[in-house]
Amino acid sequence: MAASHDGPSPPRRRLVAAHQNAPDDILSLFQRMNANIRRRTGVDYNIGMKMPVLMHQAGLQDVQVRISDAVRLAFPPLDTPQKEQVFKAICEDGLGGPTDEEGFRRELASMRENGVSE
Repeated sequence: MAASHDGPSPPRRRLVAAHQNAPDDILSLFQRMNANIRRRTGVDYNIGMKMPVLMHQAGLQDVQVRISDAVRLAFPPLDTPQKEQVFKAICEDGLGGPTDEEGFRRELASMRENGVSE
């Protein structure tokens, strides 16, 4: 028996719809949020790409870099059971955000605290 597919919740649909055709806006939003977090808390989520330069500046020699090419993607709209399943898997891995309404509300509140407006 196939599972019922209701699609994303209304708040999530509005958020996805607002940004589905605006990748530059999303990148800009992400950068602003990270800058706000860095100013408020000192946490730098971009430290990984800065480390080789910092290590070299600190006098370390033979600094090497490795990257991970494992990427999970879920592009809006989440209009098929497969896309919804990938999105849910990303969220459950802690990579995409909450999967329940209460968690989604907390995430939205956190985003607002970091300079995002609806």
